[in-house]
Amino acid sequence: MLDDLATTRQRGADANALIREFVGPRSDHYALRFEGMLRGGLQRGGFNIAAAIGGPIWCAARGLWWLFWSNLSLDLLALILLVNGTVSGTARTSIASWGLWGGLALLAVTRSTVGFLGNGALFAQYNRWRADRKLISGVSIRRAVQGLFLILCVLPLVVYRTTRVAPTVRECRNVWGQLNSPGEWTHQLEVRSRSV
Repeated sequence: MLDDLATTRQRGADANALIREFVGPRSDHYALRFEGMLRGGLQRGGFNIAAAIGGPIWCAARGLWWLFWSNLSLDLLALILLVNGTVSGTARTSIASWGLWGGLALLAVTRSTVGFLGNGALFAQYNRWRADRKLISGVSIRRAVQGLFLILCVLPLVVYRTTRVAPTVRECRNVWGQLNSPGEWTHQLEVRSRSV
């Protein structure tokens, strides 16, 4: 009986050491969460506040890139709704009346979902890491910065493109007509070159 207890304690200590090695900071918190998931399934992982608040940055820092891109896509959609619902003169005037509330609701649902998925996703990665120690583990500032860089590259372009009013067909024809009539713009070039 005492031998069984000693063996169980040794396994627990070994498991906690592995979790500490994999998780890095806050390993005691994750050890409790992982133990709960081992006993009762992924639904016992609980809510991860850091994942909910940090969103895609938390996912990138933990190396959960599939969750990073999923979260970023939904956050972008929420931001597009928010911008179109609050800024006048955007391209999507049809959603101006409900865009603000729709964007806030989508952002709340997205971040809540990431909060509930965070521990389970990390636990699944932990199980893969135990089989292959070359896989991503721990928290990485480098990965967080990479995630932030990707967000800063994608976010302004997507928001700009989805909120700008596209030119009308008439405006495009006028520009095309000016480009195709060489007399008008070649005359302007000649005038400019003479004045130089």
